[in-house]
Amino acid sequence: MFQPQPREYSKGETRRHRVAVLIPCLNEEQTIAEVVRQFRAELPGAVVYVCDNGSSDRTAERACEAGAEVIVERRRGKGRAVRRLFSNVEADVYLMVDGDGTYPAEAARGLLRPVLDGRVDMTVGSRWHERSGSRSKAINLWGNRLLRFATNLIFDSSLTDVLSGYRAFSKEFVERARVSSTGFEVEVELTVKAIRRGGRVVEVPVELRPRPRGSRSKIRLWRDGVAIMVKLLVMSYGHKPSRLSGGGSRPEGNEPYVATTR
Repeated sequence: MFQPQPREYSKGETRRHRVAVLIPCLNEEQTIAEVVRQFRAELPGAVVYVCDNGSSDRTAERACEAGAEVIVERRRGKGRAVRRLFSNVEADVYLMVDGDGTYPAEAARGLLRPVLDGRVDMTVGSRWHERSGSRSKAINLWGNRLLRFATNLIFDSSLTDVLSGYRAFSKEFVERARVSSTGFEVEVELTVKAIRRGGRVVEVPVELRPRPRGSRSKIRLWRDGVAIMVKLLVMSYGHKPSRLSGGGSRPEGNEPYVATTR
């Protein structure tokens, strides 16, 4: 029986389509197939890309079997995987999500809508918004709060989640972003670049699902937490924040929460 195989894209090679789902992934054999199937069902017109970030298990095979196109980035680090996806996939709008099954596929349309409408450069699936019922270990939650506080203080914003792995981006933002992160600091880099470029950032409340038994987080709290904070401080160098208008407003109806805007 034919088995689809992951491929390594040459530099500058792209695939063009309207909506691309991007899944940076390391050793998620247990969950990736279901994640791919859920997003293909929720967004039938999209193409799902999985970046296999040097996995030692059958992540790539499972993703292929579920209908994703797999791109290989052998150098480990989430930032490197995101950079590979950004450079190899061309679309009108991008949706990025983790491959561990903790983010709900049913929130995808809400994240994409403001970007497709041309209203914003980036949307963020906020796990810690007041309308989200997400739960986390206390130490992880406090770490997120510390980084959120620092980001909002430095850049005069009102975000509720700066480290979410569930986001949508416009084509223009992806082309301008020029991501330099190699690891888990990539989310805070994307957040800061959206703010610094004067783009509107919209937060959509999402509720985390429990991590499946046997699945474990790849983030190392102290090592990666320090790397994230260093990245934030480096990016703040020379920044002169300007007062943002409307530093957060409550949604009307089904409209997403506007967290920061100019």
